[in-house]
Amino acid sequence: ALAAVWGAEEPDFDSAAGDLERTSPPAPLDTFVARIAGNPDVARFEAERLERAAALALARAHRVPDPRVGAGARHLAGSGDAALLFEVVVPLPVFDRQQGAIAEAAERAAKTASERAAALRQVRLALIAEHARWAAAHEEVRTLRDVLLPDVERALAELRAAYGSGRVSQLEVLGAQRAAFDSIDRMLHMLGEYHQARVACQRLVGGFVDELR
Repeated sequence: ALAAVWGAEEPDFDSAAGDLERTSPPAPLDTFVARIAGNPDVARFEAERLERAAALALARAHRVPDPRVGAGARHLAGSGDAALLFEVVVPLPVFDRQQGAIAEAAERAAKTASERAAALRQVRLALIAEHARWAAAHEEVRTLRDVLLPDVERALAELRAAYGSGRVSQLEVLGAQRAAFDSIDRMLHMLGEYHQARVACQRLVGGFVDELR
């Protein structure tokens, strides 16, 4: 399943390793927004835009008829001379001015531009939300890891020492252990939030986020 993520049919590795607790704050939002054009849902419209623009240019070009040029020799019966003749034919577009084809091509080009703008808005909104989730998760992980967990572990150690000397009950120690487990569980959950939001931002800009630093 992991190999399939990057398009491989079979894995060329035996194991995978990572540092779940390795975190860092995201780059500024503007840095990500500037990369939205790399999003696959947006990038596909660029090729379609070029195609529609070419179709519109072709339809407009057909509005002006192509002249036909010809040449040939003619024998003049009266004098017996030979003459070289040139002919230029320019059709007059009285009835067909390609208006229908031009209008259709212009409508398709405008539709593509509108769809691309809508895709940009959707990606930008999603990016704002995921960037905020990433920043919030990083801040909470930092607080849990650097402030709360050390305090909880210190309190638990003191209660265990007090329990050993008979100064507190076992229930108080169990309560402190439960608080420590809850804090660890919360940090693991927020680490998951952090990495999910980071990967989501990476997908939304169509590239590795570490490149933005």
